[in-house]
Amino acid sequence: MNFSPTLTSELSNFIIENQIGKERKYIYNIILKDDDRGYFMLKNAAYINRNIKNIRYAIRNIVRIVKALKSYSHLDQSKTFSSSNIIEGMETTLIILNNQIKYGIDVIKNFQEIPLVICNPDELNQVWTNLIQNSIQALKGKGKIEISVFPWNGYVVVEIEDNGPGIPAKIQDRIWDPFFTTKDQGEGTGLGLGIVKGIVEKHKGKITLNSNPGKTVFRVELPINPENNIVKVETRNKKL
Repeated sequence: MNFSPTLTSELSNFIIENQIGKERKYIYNIILKDDDRGYFMLKNAAYINRNIKNIRYAIRNIVRIVKALKSYSHLDQSKTFSSSNIIEGMETTLIILNNQIKYGIDVIKNFQEIPLVICNPDELNQVWTNLIQNSIQALKGKGKIEISVFPWNGYVVVEIEDNGPGIPAKIQDRIWDPFFTTKDQGEGTGLGLGIVKGIVEKHKGKITLNSNPGKTVFRVELPINPENNIVKVETRNKKL
């Protein structure tokens, strides 16, 4: 069954408000009984209200993640190209990876107004996932990832930069080779960047690496259809 965005939003709000409303009604009824439980709840009213707010926040986060997973679950299902907003795909990927980056890693988003791109958005989500996960693993729980999206010379450019230790110069040409990996046994197959390169080239794009100690940048250039309209985005220079 497919739900429209409006219906999904209404259902989410209903679930949140209905559940929180039930909890509050239950608490108020106990207080009105004028027994020990009521005294405890009155004494701890601020604590209870704070927890209710935390529950509300957690439920909204769950709804947000479920929406992202629903979008992400279409991987490999769509083989056709369509006009897509690269930024929306990037935002979906960041939601999926949020649990890996929320502790110790700062994510800076520099998103400019961009045209729609003719692409397979599901395949590009694989690209963003692989590149961001590489940065996460390089940082080992502490550091900064900066993601920039902007138009340039007939392309939409995505740059994913981290301040990790960098990739040694002597192996930089080999990172695209199938099964080549610098990770410990069991942590990776070495297929990630090879797949990334294949997807980008399938889109008639280009991917490059510039890496030194303290700064690694993967740059993806995707060609633009000149007839597309500019997509307005609200998220600019924001910290995740």
